[in-house]
Amino acid sequence: MSSTQAFAHNISCVQSSRDLISELYRDYPVQSDKDIAGEPRHILRHYFDANLVQLFLAEQKCAAKTHDQCHLDFNILSNTQNVVDDTSVRVLEATEHRVKLKVGGQFIDFKMRMQQNCMRIQDIEYNGVGSLKDLLSIT
Repeated sequence: MSSTQAFAHNISCVQSSRDLISELYRDYPVQSDKDIAGEPRHILRHYFDANLVQLFLAEQKCAAKTHDQCHLDFNILSNTQNVVDDTSVRVLEATEHRVKLKVGGQFIDFKMRMQQNCMRIQDIEYNGVGSLKDLLSIT
C-alpha cells in the first residue's frame, strides 16, 4: 500500500459511533439529492459493515435490472421519500455501538460494530418499518 493510500485509509476510519453518524449526515445531508444507498462499494465501505455493503450492492443490481426501485423506496437517512428543507437531525442517545436520532418526525436507531478497527453501521432500525437489513434481505 502506498503512503497516499495509507493516509486516505486512516483519514476515513473513525472509532466512535457518534463520529461516524456525524460524518454520514455531513456527507449526505437529508435535504440533498445525494443518496448513500446508491453509492459504489468503496464509498459504502466507509460507513457500513461488509454484510450491509453486499445488501446495498444487490439492491443496486436489482434496481438496474428492473429499471425501478426494488426494496428501498425511501431515503435511509430520513425514513421518508421527500424531505423538507428545514428537517432537523438530533442525536437522542449515543453509546459505544448505537446512535438513536430524531430526523424530522422520524426516529432512527443505528446499530454499529467495529470492523477492522473502524466503526461501521451494522443495521438501521426504523419505527414502523423495521430493520434496513431485513428490508434489503427480502427475496
